[in-house]
Amino acid sequence: MGAWFGVWPMAAHADYMSNARDALKKGDLKSAQIELRNAVRNDPQNAEAHYWLGRVALELGDAVAGEREATAAWERGFDPNQAIPLLAQAFMGQNKYAELLDKLKPTGKDAALDAMILVRRGFAQLSLNKLEEAQKSFADAEAAAPNAVEPLLADARLAMGRNNLEGAREKIDRALAAQPKSPEALMAKAQLLRTKNDGDGALAVLDGLIADQPSLMQARLDRASLTLALNKTDLAKADIDMVLKGTRGNIQALYLNAAYLAQTKDFKGADEQLNHIETYLSRIPRGLYLKAIVKEQLGQLVEADEAARKYLARSPNDLAAYKLLARVQFQERKPDQVIETLSKVSESGKGDAQTFDLLGRAYALTGRAQDSIQAFQRAEALAPEDVGLQTRLASVRMGQGDVEAAVGDLDTRSSWHRRCRRLGRRCFSPPSPAAAWIRPPKPWPR
Repeated sequence: MGAWFGVWPMAAHADYMSNARDALKKGDLKSAQIELRNAVRNDPQNAEAHYWLGRVALELGDAVAGEREATAAWERGFDPNQAIPLLAQAFMGQNKYAELLDKLKPTGKDAALDAMILVRRGFAQLSLNKLEEAQKSFADAEAAAPNAVEPLLADARLAMGRNNLEGAREKIDRALAAQPKSPEALMAKAQLLRTKNDGDGALAVLDGLIADQPSLMQARLDRASLTLALNKTDLAKADIDMVLKGTRGNIQALYLNAAYLAQTKDFKGADEQLNHIETYLSRIPRGLYLKAIVKEQLGQLVEADEAARKYLARSPNDLAAYKLLARVQFQERKPDQVIETLSKVSESGKGDAQTFDLLGRAYALTGRAQDSIQAFQRAEALAPEDVGLQTRLASVRMGQGDVEAAVGDLDTRSSWHRRCRRLGRRCFSPPSPAAAWIRPPKPWPR
C-alpha cells in the first residue's frame, strides 16, 4: 500500500500533463489551464508545467499570470530558448518595456539565444521610441545569428515601418529561404502583400499556411482581418468563431468580432464586444476609431466624440477620422467645432469632396455664406458629377440673392440628369439636411 501511494503523485502528474496536451490539441485552453494548474499544484517544481501554464495564460489574455509562470519555468531550469521569449511576451503585454530591457540581456554564451534576446530588446526600444537603439539591437541580433529567422523579420518590420517595402521583402525572402515553413515568416509575407494592396496574394499565403498548420490561431486572426477588408464577411466570421471557441478571451478575436458585427450593421452587438475589451482599445491601431463609429451609429454622440478625438490624437493624419468627428459634431449641432476640425484638413491640402462638402455646410449654418460657397466649389471641383453638391451650392447663392449663379448651378444639375437618362443611368437626388449624408467608412482593422 505504501509503495502504491508513493507512485500515485507521479502518475497523477503524468495524467495532468497528458490531459493538458490533449486539450491543447483540441484548442480547449480553459480545460488545458485546469489540468496544468493541477500539475503545478501537485508538483510545484515542474518547470514544463509552469511554462505551458504561462503560454495558456498569455493566450487567454492574462499577461500577469504569463509573467509569473514564465519566470517560474526559467528559474526551475526550463529551456531558456522557450522560457525567455515567453517572459518577454508577458512583459510586452503589460507595457513593461523598461523592465524587459533591465532583465533580459545577451550573455555571449549562446548566439541563438542572444539573437532572440536582442530582437525582444529591439521591440521594447521601438515601443519607447528609441529608434536608433532598436535598429542597433536588430543589427546585432542578425550579426549574432545570420541565418536566424527572428532578426530578419525584425528588420523587415522596421523597414515596413519606414515604408521601405523592397527592403522588407528582401529580409522576408531571406527568412523564408532559411525556413520555408516558418509561420512567422509566412505571416510577415502576407502582411507585406497586404500593405502593397495585393489582398488576393496575401490571402493565398495565409490559406496555404493554415492548411499546413490549422492550429495556428494568429494566422487565422490575420486571415479574418484580411477577409473583413476584402468584404468576405462569412470567411472572416468562420475564423473568428474558431479562435473564440478555443480562446474566449482573445483580445484580437473579440475586436475583429466587433468589426465584423459593425460591418454587418449589428452596432449593438459590436458595442457589447467592445465593452469586453475597453481597457485594450487604445493599444489596438484602429480600436478607438471603431468605437467612435459604433457609438455614432447608436446615437451616443458624447462617447463617439470622445473616442474620435482620442484616436486623432494618436493618428493625426487619418482623413476618415476627421470626417467622422465632423459628422458627430454636426449631429451635436456644433457647426463651429466642425469648422475647427475640418479647417486643419483643408489647410493641409489633403481634403476630399466630402471634407469640403461638410465644411461648406458648417459655414452655411454659421452665416459665413462666402466661405460656404468657396468650400462647395472646391468640393464640386473634386466631384463634378455630384448633383447634391450643385444643389447645396445653388441654395447658398440663392440665399445671398445671386439668383443668376444659382440658376446656373441648377441648370448644371438638370443637364446632368438629362445626361444620366440618355446614358441609361440612375441619378440620385441629394439627401435631406437631416440625413446622414456621408456613409460611415467600413470599420476594417488595419
